[in-house]
Amino acid sequence: MPQGKMSTRLAWYALAVMLGSFTGCSCESEKMSMVNPEAVHQSYIVSYNADVNRAEASARFRFGGATGTNLELDGIAKVTHSSCELKKAHLFGVYYAGNCAGHNVDHVFEFTDTAGKNFKNTIKLLAIEFPANMRAEMSRAKGITVVFAGDAVAQDEHVELTINQNVMGVGDAKGGVGQSRSKTIQNRTVGATEIAVTAGDLREFSDGDATLTLKRVRNHAPQNVTSRGGHMSATYVAKERRVVMVK
Repeated sequence: MPQGKMSTRLAWYALAVMLGSFTGCSCESEKMSMVNPEAVHQSYIVSYNADVNRAEASARFRFGGATGTNLELDGIAKVTHSSCELKKAHLFGVYYAGNCAGHNVDHVFEFTDTAGKNFKNTIKLLAIEFPANMRAEMSRAKGITVVFAGDAVAQDEHVELTINQNVMGVGDAKGGVGQSRSKTIQNRTVGATEIAVTAGDLREFSDGDATLTLKRVRNHAPQNVTSRGGHMSATYVAKERRVVMVK
């Protein structure tokens, strides 16, 4: 193996081990046929980015629970997604991932274990967008309330607005050092249709351009799992919006 590729692989492995140690999740992988089918934990994730009009889906299986050894499908075991073709991938252990064009509300994962038992789980990926009449300026002194377009916040959901700004420093002998500022505001109240940004949220920002990212995030347990449980999540990212920060 070329030295450069070996160094890259070692670096990724080191990162995987480090992140695994922080999260408590195993980065090791094992064949699914080596474990009891009733001890398989299922994890499913879907996301959609309106800026590129693409969805991503992934499935990960672990032995014993959410932090256990990653499991590679073998024998008759398989997993499918209703829109995206899932293929084996490796990141912090083996998992299955794919992407496809367009937004679909309903996402269905079907998993067959090594004993031939079928598990079918669904999650909804509801849209969220900035209001069409949203102002192009954001007052740092007054803040802003963003009444988003889309369904109100539901159980097991939250919406979040992230403000990002890159500011070039001044007075530096080399011409200034860029600074990045970011703030995320969430609303988890069931029935909510807006996100309020206060003046306090904006105190670290400066006059000038900023970028807004709006997301809807849903998390809940799968409907059909073993006694080891599972997790499902869906994230819709609206088209990015640019604003101008003013006093």
